[in-house]
Amino acid sequence: MKHFYSKLCVAAFALCLGLTSRAEVGVVDGVYQLGSPEDMLEFAQIVLENDGQVDAVLTADIDMSVYPEFSISSSDISYKGVFDGQFHTV
Repeated sequence: MKHFYSKLCVAAFALCLGLTSRAEVGVVDGVYQLGSPEDMLEFAQIVLENDGQVDAVLTADIDMSVYPEFSISSSDISYKGVFDGQFHTV
């Protein structure tokens, strides 16, 4: 049941931000390509949907300061994938 509430919280957060439709995060060889705040928000939802077992790579520096409560994981699902920053910052 906690898992459901985590997904619900991420969806509600995205809805509040006006992200009613899912962003199109690029995937290359099964690795999510993240280059914008919207990509990060979408990736957080993907992480929850896959129990933390997804990989990602940053393709640019990403400023998440407009989303101070942002988190990739939740209290009941931790991130377990590979996150390659390629010397970029979030």
